[in-house]
Amino acid sequence: MTAQPAHDNEAQLRAALADLAARYKAIASRATTAPGRQRAKQIRQAAADIRHILATGNVPAYLITDTVNEEQAS
Repeated sequence: MTAQPAHDNEAQLRAALADLAARYKAIASRATTAPGRQRAKQIRQAAADIRHILATGNVPAYLITDTVNEEQAS
């Protein structure tokens, strides 16, 4: 078994995450009830967050947990 170059792995990861974002958006579009539409907003935001990370390479500050901040401080 041969190892794939890092850029191939990154391309596959990016493609998988883009597909995940698209699936989230599709799931959210099927909401029909009031609680479902509220949840759909959260799902759409998750999709937008994934796309943001793919586009910029940065995690939005509101997604960074205190645990991550504590690890970076030490």
